[in-house]
Amino acid sequence: MRRQGMKRGLAAILAAAMVLGGCGGGQSAGGSGGGQQAAGGGSQTEAGGTAGGVADSVITLGDGVDIKHMDPQETDDIYSMFLLKHLYNKLFKLGENNEILCDLAESYDVEDELTYHIVLRQGVKFHDGSEMKASDVKFTLERAKEKAGTKVNAKYIDSVTINGDYDLTIKTTDPYPSLLYFLSGESMSIVSEAVVTAAEANGGIYEEQPVGTGPFKFVEWMPNDHWTIERFDDYFGDTPMASSITCRVIPEASARVIALETGEIDVALNVGAVEAANVEANSDLVLETGISPAVSYLGLNTQKGALADQRVRQAVAYGVNKQEIVDTILEGRGEVANSFMGKTIPGWNESLEAYPRDVEKAKALLAEAGYGDGLKLELFINGDQNNRSAQLIQAQLSEVGIDVEISMYEWGALTEAVKAGKHDMFIMGWANRSGDPDYSMSPLFHSSSIGSNNSSFIADDKLDEMIITAKTDMDNERRMQEYKDIQTYLKELSPWVPLYYSMSTAGRRADLEGFEFSAATGNYAGNCHYNK
Repeated sequence: MRRQGMKRGLAAILAAAMVLGGCGGGQSAGGSGGGQQAAGGGSQTEAGGTAGGVADSVITLGDGVDIKHMDPQETDDIYSMFLLKHLYNKLFKLGENNEILCDLAESYDVEDELTYHIVLRQGVKFHDGSEMKASDVKFTLERAKEKAGTKVNAKYIDSVTINGDYDLTIKTTDPYPSLLYFLSGESMSIVSEAVVTAAEANGGIYEEQPVGTGPFKFVEWMPNDHWTIERFDDYFGDTPMASSITCRVIPEASARVIALETGEIDVALNVGAVEAANVEANSDLVLETGISPAVSYLGLNTQKGALADQRVRQAVAYGVNKQEIVDTILEGRGEVANSFMGKTIPGWNESLEAYPRDVEKAKALLAEAGYGDGLKLELFINGDQNNRSAQLIQAQLSEVGIDVEISMYEWGALTEAVKAGKHDMFIMGWANRSGDPDYSMSPLFHSSSIGSNNSSFIADDKLDEMIITAKTDMDNERRMQEYKDIQTYLKELSPWVPLYYSMSTAGRRADLEGFEFSAATGNYAGNCHYNK
């Protein structure tokens, strides 16, 4: 029976290829991925380039949070991944309907449950002018097995065999149905072996001068101020419309919208719920919006103090009024999260019910755990919207006897603090743009991810076993049910209090063309331009 299930799963993987031995997708930049968060252009010719000529557009964006990394294998946040999409390519990318498309891969065959044969595009140039070859892919995949943010999944890559400059075979340690989705994530962008090796051999840091194969090349990064990239004229795919892109860091959402209104910026990324109404009301602006693959949550440190007791974590869950947060903070632009993954992700448990607001139940659980007289917890946050959510949660939990102290952090400092376990609680979001449910489970809840993205520090043998079982099950129907079962068990463990599902938003100037908004796979600004 198990072998029959594997065969059905293998057939599903081959179907995702669209055509065995090849895959669609053309040459346009795109991609997938996912990561932590502070919670169609001009027509193109088949041979590359843009019909009617390339616009010389200098584009300025505004976002609320700075990037953390430009090294793909070190990256786990959506702000950095947005930049990476413009600098790099992966073997594969994800289509809007969750289909696997070729990127640097020209074609591939799934030979059996453990073996993937990949033929690469020829003539792809890195930004330094060197040609991308199979040795660079092998180097990237093996490097990913050593990096904290990627090793939880890259460890399933057993070997990479080079068959020629543009031909390679990947073997996995176990059946791993998520492999192609994993390889389509921004963290698996292909880097140059020569450039990375030279940088590290000289005691430097590779990401200070990143070199990719993407449609844009790096110019500068001024931390907490801006980053700038410029068009790469030797890009193998369609020539971008924008000649350069600068993204300014504007932490306050209201200030970003004002900058958009005055024309200081062309696009405001991650527009807040309050500011979205202002964008909609301005005829000079357009609000782009779509269902987010993310879940915003209150994370709990399961290995620290009172929160090591499951009853206390459940008391927190009963004490938080999620609907009030949606109504007040999001102004109704979202819905209460019932589970630990975005509702657009395959395997989402639609029948799971969120903990209801129940003050008396919360008090009873605290008393049972020995905290009938109350306790004090510190809540780490970043950003305006999360600050407002934190203040509401502070007031709500005070009613059950929990005194919450709010500590505000800069984004990079926040992520480092929670990875180090300095927190009691934190508010963050996880956007799964990989199209596969494992990216909502393994990086966040498997014990091997502690010190990386498992910032609740949950370490549970049963949970680990459930995650590995689902990750390696080639029977897709059974696999989806296994992920639903994991979500049910997570509700019992309560390492998080899922808060809400929100809408992905961006504001742009009404006369700006070519901004490719995608709540599912992430935005692309390379074709932004104005018709003069």
